[in-house]
Amino acid sequence: MRGARHATTAPAGRPYDARVRRLIALVCLLVVFDLALWSAVVPLLPHYRRALGLTTLQTAWILAAFSLAVIVVAVPMGHLADRVGPRLVTVIGTLSMAAATAGLALAGTFGELMVARLFQGAADAAVWGAGLAWVAARAPVERRGEFVGYAQVAATVGVVAGPFIGGVVTTTFGIRTTFLGMTALFAILLALIALEPDARTEEGRRTSMTSALRASLGDSMITASVGMILVVALVGGALQLLVPLHLSSLGVDRSGIGLVYSVGAVLGGGAIVVTARVGDRVGRVPLAAGACGVLAALTAAFTLPAGISVFVALVIACSAAQSILYAVGYPLSTDGADRARLGHGVVLGVVNLMWGIGAVVGPVAGSRLADWQGTRAAYALLAVVCAATAALFVRSQRPSPGSQIGR
Repeated sequence: MRGARHATTAPAGRPYDARVRRLIALVCLLVVFDLALWSAVVPLLPHYRRALGLTTLQTAWILAAFSLAVIVVAVPMGHLADRVGPRLVTVIGTLSMAAATAGLALAGTFGELMVARLFQGAADAAVWGAGLAWVAARAPVERRGEFVGYAQVAATVGVVAGPFIGGVVTTTFGIRTTFLGMTALFAILLALIALEPDARTEEGRRTSMTSALRASLGDSMITASVGMILVVALVGGALQLLVPLHLSSLGVDRSGIGLVYSVGAVLGGGAIVVTARVGDRVGRVPLAAGACGVLAALTAAFTLPAGISVFVALVIACSAAQSILYAVGYPLSTDGADRARLGHGVVLGVVNLMWGIGAVVGPVAGSRLADWQGTRAAYALLAVVCAATAALFVRSQRPSPGSQIGR
């Protein structure tokens, strides 16, 4: 393959190497813990606010700190993975995640919570930059989308497990015991990761941050990937704020809202498995165009009067459509990195940067527009954004010399 020098290159049709299978399992475990810890904080926010006497703004900063850390370190982490190898950066990310988890267990002030959340965000950038680059480098190129897609499924598992850990488990065993126990699990993962064979960037590939940022505007595959992740993070972030409030106004309680999102996440995991494999065969951009079109229709439908059952069905379907964009966006960026002769890590870092920006801007912009013009206006604008993105992807697939994305 055109990936890393020590990548596993099993021919099409043959079982892939057991070492690659083990690496995928380890990276997926990291992703599960990463997303579980990210979402476990949400049900704990009322506790932190009461126990520490936090203001609403301080509570919001606890959420925002994670994404802000991703924005700051995503590209440098990817760049470092290309320079020194993804294994070392993944080890650094695992250590950061362990430190963040211990911080959540022991935090007694707002400042200590902020530090823990910042470490969580930095660890997330390492796992999604170096960890996915490691998998992409060692996976057979003809099955890259499928293998990278497993990390997206793992993310779904983490999102489902997080609220359960933050709510039920911490209530049963206590916050300190729960998070210190998870810290011990990271020590085991760290030892296993350190034993995995590394993957070095192939000679001749550019690994500078400037090259990757320039390619995000110059290479059509990378540009498409960046656009997919930015749009889904922005739209998804806005819906994370607007939809629970809408469900609450329809009479759905907190546990019911959690159940809706859990069902949507499970359906999204199935969508990831299917579309990741299909994308390897028929192309990723057409799938993204279709997903954006469906997402536009669903968010537009949110503006219509509907009962609880209809709205819940729309929310669950919306989760699946968003998952498709993640399933095709990340492997498409590594395809673009191959074509542009760039390191996988630094390109994935740019993609993660876009996710962080969308995750911060989406909820803020959505809330401001909802306060100004109402929730339906916010849904309508999100539908326009999705429809415009779908149109751009369709246009990019029209046969014209030198302009077709190709996958």
